[in-house]
This record gives sequence, C-alpha cells and structure tokens, in this order.
Amino acid sequence: MKRVKYIAYRYLTPAEFFNMYKPRGTEPGGGGQKYVDFPKSAVRITQWRNFFSGVIDLRGEQRTQGPSWTIPIYSIGITPTDSPQTVTVFQRRSASVCIAAQHIHARRGNRILSWHPDNSFPEPQDPRDRHQLPRGLAVYLLRTYENEVWAGWFRNDSGFPSPYADTAAEDLLQPTMLRGNQAGKVGFLTFNDGELWLNETNQQSPFTAAREPSTGGMRVAEPKREPYVVTPQEEEEPADTGTRVSRPSRASRWRQRSDDEIIADLFDEDEETETALEDDEHRAKVSVRRRNERAVRYLKELYQQCQITGTDYIFRKNNGEFYTEAHHLIPLGAGGADDPRNIIIVGPLVHRMLHYATVSRIDLSEIQQHEDGTATLAIQINGEDYTIRWHPGHADKVLEQQEANSD
Repeated sequence: MKRVKYIAYRYLTPAEFFNMYKPRGTEPGGGGQKYVDFPKSAVRITQWRNFFSGVIDLRGEQRTQGPSWTIPIYSIGITPTDSPQTVTVFQRRSASVCIAAQHIHARRGNRILSWHPDNSFPEPQDPRDRHQLPRGLAVYLLRTYENEVWAGWFRNDSGFPSPYADTAAEDLLQPTMLRGNQAGKVGFLTFNDGELWLNETNQQSPFTAAREPSTGGMRVAEPKREPYVVTPQEEEEPADTGTRVSRPSRASRWRQRSDDEIIADLFDEDEETETALEDDEHRAKVSVRRRNERAVRYLKELYQQCQITGTDYIFRKNNGEFYTEAHHLIPLGAGGADDPRNIIIVGPLVHRMLHYATVSRIDLSEIQQHEDGTATLAIQINGEDYTIRWHPGHADKVLEQQEANSD
C-alpha cells in the first residue's frame, strides 16, 4: 500500500484517443498529437513542480518552452520490475504540459504500460474512426509520499468498476475527480499524509481511505485541495505551504491586461512546438509571429465578427464592439506561417472548439476562391458542417501589415 500525495487526471478527448491509436498514413502528411495534454489553466506549472519535487531518480531540465521532467513510472495493477518505465513530462507550449510519446505506433513510442491495450486499456474497434472514444475514459498520474509516480486509468460510467474500494475513498474523490465525465476535463488533487491510499496491485479499484486503528472504522476527511484558479499568465507561488493567497478575480485580471498581452497569449496557445528549435528556426518563427500580431488588429477591424459563425455565439464588449480572437488554422510550427489566410478571426467559443473539439483535416489548398473576391473553406467540428469565410481584402491586409512591420 502507498500513501497518495497528488493526483493529476485528464478525461481524454475524441481527438486524443484517436491520435493515440491512429495507424500511420491515416491522414495525408501525418500530423496528430502523440501525447496527452494538460492545459496550464487547470494544472499550473507550480503544481507540476510540487508533483515532481523529490521523486526518486528524477532528471529535470529547462527547454525552450519551459521545464521538462524525465521520471521512472510504475503502472497500477502491473507487477513492478527493477527497471520501471521512463517517461518524459514537459511544457510543450506556453498553454500546456504534456506526457510525451503516447502514440502506440510511434517509432519512439513509450506508451505507459497501464494505458496499453495489452493491459486492458480500451482500444478502438476501428482506429481510423475519430469517434471511438469510450464514455468517461480518464487517465491519471499520481505521486506518493514514498516519492514514486504511478499511472492508472478508469471509466466514469455506469456499468464499469469505480476507482475506489470503499465509500470513504469515494467521498475524497467524488467532489472533483468523479463529478461529471466530460471529455477534456482536467484536475489536480492534493491529499494529507495517510488520507488516501493506493493499492498498487488493484488495477480496477486502487483507492482506499485510511483505517482508524482505534476503531477499525473508515476515516472520512476532506482533502486539502489546491484551489482551481484560471491564470491567463503563469504566477509563481510558494510550494505547498498550505496558505491560500487572495487573488484578483479572473475577470478583473483580464480587464487589467493590455491588448498586446491578450494577442500574445493567443499566439502562444496556437504554437505547436514539441522540441527546442534551432536558433535560426526560432528567430524566423519569432519574426513571423511579430508580423502576424500586427496583422491581427487590422483583421479584427476588417471583420468585426467571427469568420465562421458571424455574430452567433459571440458577445459585445462594454464599448459595443464584438469580442473576437485570432486563430492559426495550421500552427506556426507545422508549416502554417506562409499563407496569409492561415490567420482567421473567430469568436471565443469557436476558438475553444477549434482547439479542443474534433475538427476535420484543414488544407489551405482546398480554399474555394469566388468571383466576388471572397473565399470559403468547408470544415466539420464534432461532425457538424461549418464554413470559414474570407473577406476579399483579407490577404492584402495581412501582407500589408507584415511588410510594414518588416520595414
């Protein structure tokens, strides 16, 4: 039995599950993530630092995008060996931390054993179908007070075993980890020493609460959980002091940020760099980004609404203008820098959908040009049809501002 200190969990999305199993050649040009992502809005860098601090045989380093931790990892329900798996967790981009190399067909694939179909982890009947995600499928990493990292999974769905072995453990997990099963849900839990225990041999229901030695009864206690705080920019804070710090509300912090900061965050979130860039490539990418940031302001003035849904699903700011955001259809790091139509203006809900929903393959060469100068591209989001529409002056606006910024 191990004493649980932290749990970081992630309910998989249809895209993640698809990309974990997608055969080579399924989509032209490859693509698709080979990792499991944890957005920093849900699990902060400081929480990851606490999670890995003191782990046995930890190897840490600083990459271009942020910290990286290479750790030995054990799989719940699978007999440990003298040589546990080695897995890398790193800040893949400014907005997220990922568990690397979880694609089952990757040449350097290192699928965590408890997440492997050979050990009862769910697998799709048709790996070429994007809509095979089992309901309520979640994966997690946990850190013990014995300074080990363990991995497991569960299905939060009726008819499947619960990850807890008793009602006291259920009370500890139910408020957050087991409430709802929406795809993409992410969380981080902290437990007092001896509050929650891991039965590392029980793959299906590994969690149990501590027993009080005097009565033999189950002790029910409220775990000391980190407050869920959405931080548009990372805020460093003391590690595990137990002291809660008063913070401004999310809305007030957002109002205090300049347009430059908001645009920079949006571009950070669209970048898809998995490894450190060479100096020349990094400088070229930064140059493109700076040119595009200037173009965004002019595109917002040009459209004043979403290029996909118009004025649906967006709201007006207190100055009467519609609130919109910029999105790269193809990430800068994946070759999407050169086409001026790659930057589009969308509403915030559509922007989230483009990042986290199941989106059909986007190929800018398939854009349809019309006689009136407009252009369109048909796409699907979660199986529903949408159309991206470009104004006749879109490309000229982008190129004009890029050239002006280069002078």
